[in-house]
Amino acid sequence: MKILVLAYKFPHLEDSAVVSGEVKNPFNFCIEMVSQGHEVSVLTIDSVDKGMDLSLWGINIAVLPDLKLKGVIRYLYRAYSVKRWLDKNYSKYDLVHSHAAFLGLGALFSINLSTTKFISTPHGTNVPEIGTELGTNLVDYLKWINAWLQMKLDSVVYRKSLLCVSVSRYQIEEMQKIYGIDRSRIVVIYNGVSDKYDSGSSLNDREYDFLFVGRAAKKKGLDLIISLAEYYSSKTFKVVLGTRRFQTVGEQVIDRICSIKNIDVEWSVVESKMPAIFASAKLLIVPSRGYESLPTVILEAIRSKTRVVATRAWGNPEVILDERLMFSEDNVQEIIDAIDYAESLGNIWIESKYCVKSIGSEVSELLRLVEG
Repeated sequence: MKILVLAYKFPHLEDSAVVSGEVKNPFNFCIEMVSQGHEVSVLTIDSVDKGMDLSLWGINIAVLPDLKLKGVIRYLYRAYSVKRWLDKNYSKYDLVHSHAAFLGLGALFSINLSTTKFISTPHGTNVPEIGTELGTNLVDYLKWINAWLQMKLDSVVYRKSLLCVSVSRYQIEEMQKIYGIDRSRIVVIYNGVSDKYDSGSSLNDREYDFLFVGRAAKKKGLDLIISLAEYYSSKTFKVVLGTRRFQTVGEQVIDRICSIKNIDVEWSVVESKMPAIFASAKLLIVPSRGYESLPTVILEAIRSKTRVVATRAWGNPEVILDERLMFSEDNVQEIIDAIDYAESLGNIWIESKYCVKSIGSEVSELLRLVEG
């Protein structure tokens, strides 16, 4: 099958740092589709001075430059950039898979939906996502209006899609409510995890007691990690943060977390090193607040046989099957209780407490549904 994937900030260096799920998931899907014998091309937008074409991992990648615009103006510019590129470079694809609605909108103006199948994977939803970061002042209100406008544009893309892939059952209801997508066109396919995350190492042999992986954003709960590191002062923490461009917490939070002796902080870790990092920790802590769909790091940890404790919300209970491994949002004592319970299980991996699939099965299922 000849497939074009539309993705935001798709890696275009061998050693790119890939932390955000919106970036990581299409990346892993593309790698797997190539391994299954499909011809895969990627069209992406990133902060580069000029466009470039390259081939990595068996994927043909076209990178379009992004402009320093804001809000819905940037959204429309990106859509126009995709349309212009496709008008010049379009060849007949069997499938166009959009992982970013602002790119998908541009594609819809260029591709022939009668001959090319078009599907979308929303990675989170704009209005609830932006609501977790905003306050009540005028600027924040304008940001909310902008998010609402972008949501309306997203809706156009999703309603035109043959299928919309929801990455959790939790997300189905909001996709129907927010975007008005017919339930019959929504399929749940959890984001797969590369086989490279399979770990045979015993929990006894792991270097770190606790692991945190995520953007340096308020919604990810870094302040809670600080509290936990102070409480578990004799235990070791590994904290892996995304690139600085995704940072939304203040420097005082970063300075504090970097100053705690039992925390080892690392920024911008390349994807090829992430399986080893997951395999080096006994337990992943996911203290997100406000809104998530289903954090990819949970699936990666489970695949690595690294225990997980996480906020009792969103899609998390779909893959964390033991209620005692979850906690209420922002409740430090409940997090401690969940950690203590996880540690009481000993150093034997208990399969029945978690659920995850391989990325191979996820890709095969998606393409089977597309082919009808």
